[in-house]
Amino acid sequence: MDISFNKSDILFITADNNYVNRGLIASGYQVELPYRYKTIFGRIMLEIAVKLRLPHKILFNRNILQFEGKYIIVFDGIITKQFLLWLKKIHPDKKIIFEYTNLVGKARHLLPNNIPSGIKICTYDANDSKKYNLYLIRCGGYCPSFIGKKRDKEYDIVFVGRDKGRAEYIFDLENQFKDMGLKTKFLVMPSTRLNKKKKGFSKVIEYEEVIDLVTKSKSILNITLPNQVGATMRDYESIYNEVKLITTNTNIVNFDFYNKNNIFILGIDDLNKLKEFVASSYEHLPKELLNKYLIDSQVNEIIQNI
Repeated sequence: MDISFNKSDILFITADNNYVNRGLIASGYQVELPYRYKTIFGRIMLEIAVKLRLPHKILFNRNILQFEGKYIIVFDGIITKQFLLWLKKIHPDKKIIFEYTNLVGKARHLLPNNIPSGIKICTYDANDSKKYNLYLIRCGGYCPSFIGKKRDKEYDIVFVGRDKGRAEYIFDLENQFKDMGLKTKFLVMPSTRLNKKKKGFSKVIEYEEVIDLVTKSKSILNITLPNQVGATMRDYESIYNEVKLITTNTNIVNFDFYNKNNIFILGIDDLNKLKEFVASSYEHLPKELLNKYLIDSQVNEIIQNI
């Protein structure tokens, strides 16, 4: 894939020290945490401080001061206005982009009108783009290191995700699938570390374990939030690991990777044909199309258009 930028000119800032960071680093990018917490307890205390709007400038990561490139891409989770103002002050000559990786207002992040002027804002979701006048990212952001190895199939349908108010519906769907004779593996986890676990919830697992489950399944389930129309991580897991997708996102038909033989839309497609759909073979997508949704393509789009 041809890219028109030098990766040393890009800095990603993300508060979640997780698989996203590992994927970005494996793709050759510099990643820094915005805050200097070093333990899970420190992260929890930070979340409480952000929720209560307590001053926490002392927590800002001074390593960010040393960045000498051109572009800083900040992911939305647990980023405060205090931090963004500090970032602008120490890097007045850099182009700073704030990227919503969740629906606006559905996560612990700033709303667009609270983001300091001079910082460009983008989103993956077309509805949020129109509603808040944000730049719509059309290229994906999947990291090649997330792609799993081919494995023998143990399940018909796998779901791994957080509650986000969907747990009851997800468990009901699982029961319907089991009644059809489909073998399922569903892991529903609390929305955040601070949320109380409910009956039937699973412990949080590492993303590498998620991909292991995905590659062991014939299909994966994606339950989108109300009014969500953008492509999500579940969609990319499907196309890059070549497993079928069962989704509630009716807008998926407007993406160029949509293939009726690979994607089943709940509420639109005939549920009586789901078992047949899961059992049929996955149809491969062109490499040129897959390249469009990798992280390098997204970064290229951002710096060329924002």
